[in-house]
Amino acid sequence: MPKSLFQSTKGFTLTPCLLAIALLMTSGMPMAEANRNQPKPFSWDSVLKVFQKGPRQGGTRDALCIIAPLNGMPGQVSEVWNSRPTLVWRGNLTQLELVELQGKTEQSLGRFPMQGSKNWNQFTYNGKPLEPGKRYAWLLFDSGKMRKFPIARIRFRLSDPATQKAITDGLKQLRAADRETLLYERVNFLTEKGFHSDAIAEMVTVSHPTPERIKAIQDLRILCQDQITSAPTPTTARP
Repeated sequence: MPKSLFQSTKGFTLTPCLLAIALLMTSGMPMAEANRNQPKPFSWDSVLKVFQKGPRQGGTRDALCIIAPLNGMPGQVSEVWNSRPTLVWRGNLTQLELVELQGKTEQSLGRFPMQGSKNWNQFTYNGKPLEPGKRYAWLLFDSGKMRKFPIARIRFRLSDPATQKAITDGLKQLRAADRETLLYERVNFLTEKGFHSDAIAEMVTVSHPTPERIKAIQDLRILCQDQITSAPTPTTARP
């Protein structure tokens, strides 16, 4: 009768750690490959590095910088998964408007007076969920002489129904030991799928951030073309 792998043989006990090594050796899987299959370590810095390589909005006017949605090159339209999108920006705005783009016309979905700061702000649309596949735009207003006209238009498109379902199902399958790790997994998942704007939105809107996430949020300033001396945690702009 063969001995158990955990049995002592001539005074030698095969511990679980040694057992794992023995199984890898007998399975023919190289140690390097086994290491590659291990889960990636939890690191907000690693997510930030991915954002650095992705699209950038850059400054638009008077140090205004849009962090999300990210449009990349001029004229490019960002694809967003969340039907209640979040705008993240740096700069002082007095009003936001969300519109649905219908050919050459626009249908307003709401105007929102802002009381944000000159630094980092965020605003999440909580109206009727946006419709998959349709195109929208955030219109940004400041307090200057041209305050009746938007100083910037941030266009984006909601992903199609199939993509929305695939992303939603993928997020539901994520598991983690704690709330912050689960958030990290969600942000990492959205980033890997190319939804950087949604990833940034989740990263900054979920409450009770850890010191590591606060630092990562502050470091989002690298997504702006111009640098600033300080970047406090984004505040929720109140309509």
